[in-house]
Amino acid sequence: MVLGMKRLKILIRLLLILMVIAALIYGVVVTHRHVIEQQCVKINVEIDTTGGAHFVTQDEVRNLVEHSFYNPLNQPLDSVNMSGLEQDIARSLMVKKVAVYASPRGILTIRIKQKRPVFRVMTFNDQYYVDDERYRMTVSRHYVVRLPVVTGEVHEGFAKGALFDFMCFIAQDSFYSALIQQVDIRQGNRVVLVPNVGEAQIEMGSLDRYEAKLGKLKTYYEKVVPKVGWDAYRTINLEYKDQVVCTKK
Repeated sequence: MVLGMKRLKILIRLLLILMVIAALIYGVVVTHRHVIEQQCVKINVEIDTTGGAHFVTQDEVRNLVEHSFYNPLNQPLDSVNMSGLEQDIARSLMVKKVAVYASPRGILTIRIKQKRPVFRVMTFNDQYYVDDERYRMTVSRHYVVRLPVVTGEVHEGFAKGALFDFMCFIAQDSFYSALIQQVDIRQGNRVVLVPNVGEAQIEMGSLDRYEAKLGKLKTYYEKVVPKVGWDAYRTINLEYKDQVVCTKK
């Protein structure tokens, strides 16, 4: 008899758990059906501005959506082509990731993560950023970000390849990022650095062994500059192994 009562209690508990699960599933289904049957009455745009970037504005996103083939306003949410809308936004704006989804009360929410530029390229006839995934990024009309500038004869393939690795190395080191304000590319992808302090040009040559070359540069600024001053030399050449060759003014 005792065993039978225990089994009955276990059975009742299982039935209660199943009823709760069924009620939750029913609630989710009803809520989802209610959402998708509603018309879109509002577009909510959320932009991740981590790092202070403002390459994309809420008004810009809304304007693009309202003029898109997939404009959701006053349309049933279940008929909105959210994938097509995401592709339109990602293709037209400086967006790294975009997610579009329906919310209760007829609100369509658009969440955007912006691209993150690493450096800016400025040539005689072109300007663009290179982002953290090595992609070309259009210069924003709304926002100017302080970044290292690369000038001269910059080929896009070089900017996305060896130069990208070099610029990332500089950005990750507090000494080099504070010292170097401009990188000038000469014929044959030869690199000249323009420092923030002093008038000397720093000749890297090619980007081969750039870590070792920059190591020599740091030693020069730590040990030589305190003795001779910032402006003792016109050029500082790092091309030669285990040497720093300087040219006086």
